Amino acid sequence: MNSTQLLRLATRYLAVVSSVIMLAIIPFAANAQTSGATDSASPAQSNPSPAKPPLEGKVDHDEHLAPLGDQFAVGSKFDPSLFGSLTPDNIWIPKPDWFAGKFHSDTQNVKMMYFYKTGQTLPEHVMKEVGEVTGAEQKSKDGQYWNYAKVPRTQVKDVLQGKAYLRAVREELISVSDAKLVLKFNYFQIIVDDKGTIIANKQVQSINTYTPLDDNLVLLRTSLKSFDGDGQPEILQHGEKIMRQIEPYHQIDEQDGENLKQLFVEFLKKTGHEDIIPVS
Repeated sequence: MNSTQLLRLATRYLAVVSSVIMLAIIPFAANAQTSGATDSASPAQSNPSPAKPPLEGKVDHDEHLAPLGDQFAVGSKFDPSLFGSLTPDNIWIPKPDWFAGKFHSDTQNVKMMYFYKTGQTLPEHVMKEVGEVTGAEQKSKDGQYWNYAKVPRTQVKDVLQGKAYLRAVREELISVSDAKLVLKFNYFQIIVDDKGTIIANKQVQSINTYTPLDDNLVLLRTSLKSFDGDGQPEILQHGEKIMRQIEPYHQIDEQDGENLKQLFVEFLKKTGHEDIIPVS
């Protein structure tokens, strides 16, 4: 597989991943476009032993994931009620002051994309990813900002083949400080055709590292690892983007039909933090 073929495959993959990460804190790539790689690009690097991807470093990805199961297997009939039986956990994640507002991003620099099955690596390139994200919705009495992590949650998108169901199943705080925020997400996607048959599935794990820069900018470094429906690794991608603050923090009490203010108070009570419940 040459660089052009890899780029086309990667563009399709990134469009899927960007849709999945829309559910999280990475902005959605509404119109993904690439630059920096053309038909005349040099051949992609090959590796006769693809078991160990390059540049994985200290990123704490799982080596494998649990299979999605027969109910989400390719060729199975999809039952939408499977996504309606679970009540989301009331989880809130603390956010640093510098990431409490609303942020905008335009592009992502894909530093590396590695294909496990072939051992090939796609050359570095830039993708257009226009999107916005809100870092926090509530603020506790002690001045700490908090973001509502609704898990599990589902988003449905129309795609060329039918409908894509994007399911967030895990959102975890790894670390938070004045200098850095690290979050870990797990999602899966199934694509269902017009007859209700599952024609594709994929799992994605993302580790996002945010660091503040000058002039209300935030650097986001992402490490995305995709898996097939059986939990076997497919692609590892490392990327970077600059996020610019476009609005300061504003308290959000209602969102998507949910009373966030009430949920936040319930969370603080449940975790033994009644002393920092906001006064109003």
